[in-house]
Amino acid sequence: TLGLRFLAGAIDAMLMAAIGQAVVWLIYGDPFAALDRMVTNLSQAWRFALPAFALTIAYFSVTEWRWGATLGKAICRLRVVRPGDRAYPRFRQAVIRATCYQIIPVLPYWIMAFVNREIMISPSAGNYALSASYYQLIPILFSTARRNNGFAAIQDLLSGTRIISRAALAARTTTPR
Repeated sequence: TLGLRFLAGAIDAMLMAAIGQAVVWLIYGDPFAALDRMVTNLSQAWRFALPAFALTIAYFSVTEWRWGATLGKAICRLRVVRPGDRAYPRFRQAVIRATCYQIIPVLPYWIMAFVNREIMISPSAGNYALSASYYQLIPILFSTARRNNGFAAIQDLLSGTRIISRAALAARTTTPR
């Protein structure tokens, strides 16, 4: 269900946030000092943000390709599969899924960072609205989920994958080789 997918996503987000926070502490010592550097020096922010996104995409891609699930999906007993044979996704499919899910919601913020740096560093209504756009785009990713398409979100449709319960995966028939 979408509820289980939301829970799995929240678990993965907390895991990635904890890892990110640990990295910030190791590199900068003080997270507020890191934020101050990133706000006053946009190139500093990009040097941190781009590797963070690359590592996040790698986490989702590798775990879904290799084991069919991230830690959050495994805890929620979900698996990412190819609809036809219910095998784990190919690496390319896993990368497409992860990239769609991680990049689409932050695109408005990144585009604005290139267009108008001032909105990024000022506590303005525009900055807050831009930050809120992330939370508006996440549900849009799931706007295509319908019972008749297996609750496929945009990232599922673009990558040719589906999320199923682990019980459904175990129930699949095996074919002799």
